[in-house]
Amino acid sequence: MSELAQLEQRIKEKIQQAKANIHPAHNRAYIDSLRIEIDTLNWVLKVFL
Repeated sequence: MSELAQLEQRIKEKIQQAKANIHPAHNRAYIDSLRIEIDTLNWVLKVFL
């Protein structure tokens, strides 16, 4: 597997982890920070692809 493919896979895994951590009972600021992280990681994927 190429380094770019490995990086893509790690970013996708990080996105899934962040999505799994979102729960309605969490603090709003925490949820917002996770959403920013997800948006940023999605942006990075778009730039690479």
